[in-house]
This record gives sequence, C-alpha cells and structure tokens, in this order.
Amino acid sequence: MRAVPRRRFCLALLVAFAAACNGNDSTAPPQYTIEKAPQKSGDQQTAPVGTKLGNNLRVLVTRDGNPAFGVSVSWFTSEGALNPTASLSDADGIAATSWTLGPTTGTKAATANVTGAIGSPLAFTAQATPEQPPPSAVTIEVLGPSGGANRFDPVTVSVLVGTTVTWHWPSGSLGHNVVADDGLNPDGSGALADGEHTYSFTFTTPGTYRYYCANHGGANGIGMSGIVIVGTTQ
Repeated sequence: MRAVPRRRFCLALLVAFAAACNGNDSTAPPQYTIEKAPQKSGDQQTAPVGTKLGNNLRVLVTRDGNPAFGVSVSWFTSEGALNPTASLSDADGIAATSWTLGPTTGTKAATANVTGAIGSPLAFTAQATPEQPPPSAVTIEVLGPSGGANRFDPVTVSVLVGTTVTWHWPSGSLGHNVVADDGLNPDGSGALADGEHTYSFTFTTPGTYRYYCANHGGANGIGMSGIVIVGTTQ
C-alpha cells in the first residue's frame, strides 16, 4: 500500500474538521423563551359565559434575553374561541389573541405555544361566570367648549365588571379623545374628534382605570381626565 504523505494527510483532517464545525453552526436552531407579557397579559380575567374577554391574551417571546420579532405563536383552547389561532410576535416580542368564552361556567384554560421554546406551552386561565342581565349602561359626556370647560362629566364613575361605558361628544364638543394612562384600558378612542361622536369600551376586569384627553389633559389626573372604578359587587 502506498503511504499518504504526512502533510497531505494533516491538510485533509483540517478541511474535514472545518466542514463539520461550519455544518453544526448553520443547523443549530434558535432558542426562544416564551412568557406572559410583563404588563396586561390577559391572564385570570372574569367574564360571563359566551362573552369576549376585555383584554387580549399577550405573550413575550425573547431570544438570548432580547425581544424576538416574527416568531409564530399558536394559541389553543377547548373552552370557547381564540382569534387568531396563530400570530407573529411584533418588534417588542409581543404576540396576542382575543378569547371568547364558551357556554359553560367555571375555570377555563388556554395555551400559547412556540415550538421548541423554553416555557412552552404557556398556560392562561379565565373564570366564566353565569350569564347575567347586562349592567346598566353608563355614559360620560365629553365637554368643551360647549358645556363649559374642557372636562369629562362625571369625572369618576363606579361600575360592575361587564359594564360598557360610552363616552359621548355632544354637538359643539371640539378636539377631544380618550387615552388610557396605561395605554391599554380603555383601548382608546383614537384621533381627536368633534361632536357628535361616541366611543365605547367594556370593562371585564376589576380595578381602577384612569384616562385623559391628549389635547387638554395628561396621565395621573392632569387637566381633562377621568377615572372608571370597576368592581364585582354593587
């Protein structure tokens, strides 16, 4: 048998080793982590059977501790309906879906899944209560300059979970909107508007919700602002 020159043999080993290393690097799958969104994840809400929860379910997807964009999150529940059933994470790593409860009462479960991710599947729960007559509707007037100073009237309202609050801009109301202090609840009326105009939001989670007009107020009760207090009992 003819001997292979030592130099040629060593060179062949180096080429094979480099090819193996490059192959491992190119095929290594990304390692994602999925967790509930740090703010307003939508977990543990309460609502009557057959109704859509007021807050979306929201997850945070990261890679190496940084928000991961464009990762597919699949959503599943056997207790109602999720829309959409698959969504992509945005630039902040957030993916979301809405949840409409089914017809039976009790604790309900839903999951968010990212294939191969740490923390997947991620569980959410909701409490479905017996169907009840809808609480009395509540209307808040959005005033100024008609009706006097720029203001919400009444400034503070107390309602039950499941109540729909409607903000009404009467004729002569100019340049107002509704913006949540936390940017989420209520979800906001959009651009500044003149009357006649209305905006409605249904509150499904107990708590104290502050809001303001971007044109005449600010967060934390500055200027044209208001409060909705949501409870579970009269």
